[in-house]
Amino acid sequence: IIDDEVIGVYVLTSHRQELVWDEEDITVVSALAAEAARAIERARRYERELDQAHLDSITGLANHRQLTRTLDQEVARARRRSTPLGVVFCDLDRFKAVNDTYGHAAGDRVLTILAQVFHDLLRREDSAARYGGDEFVCVLPGADHVEASAVGLRISTSFELRVRDDAELTKAGVTISCGVAIFPDDADDVDGLLQHADAAMRRVKAAHRAGVAEGWRTG
Repeated sequence: IIDDEVIGVYVLTSHRQELVWDEEDITVVSALAAEAARAIERARRYERELDQAHLDSITGLANHRQLTRTLDQEVARARRRSTPLGVVFCDLDRFKAVNDTYGHAAGDRVLTILAQVFHDLLRREDSAARYGGDEFVCVLPGADHVEASAVGLRISTSFELRVRDDAELTKAGVTISCGVAIFPDDADDVDGLLQHADAAMRRVKAAHRAGVAEGWRTG
């Protein structure tokens, strides 16, 4: 029992003798059950803390630390299999203005809307992470330039539609700019992929419009 909730049952049996247990054994069995409950609660608490250490508290997406681990694993896998790996670097446009004008609660809503877009659009094998602040990264195993750019465009379009449909944010003007990089065409390591995708995204932002940039070309 944990916090008055039954989480399991401790069963004690004997295959050698019937009616072997008496009321005096209840104390021992209860102590064993209580210790088991404490052990389970410690394990649950550890799992919760582990999840929190790897997840962004607002969006529920992987955080920067977990993104690095994921990218390391996926680059190594892509190298072994000689397959491409797509990275989409996303940055929210006018996000600071949303916080300043509508408040941080509205800013958090923008973040959760984008997290839901990722959840709805990405494949099971894909992953998304909050890189920091208003920057996000999607990791797309097996995706080439065309496929990754298409994902970036769908993210941008879906996000902007959902923001416009939101009664509180419809006039906020927040959009998203995306840059794409592909392993091994653009870079053959994690840092290089992030740098190329980030540079592509910044070219979109420099043009003062939402959109997607692929490699060194704007789409």
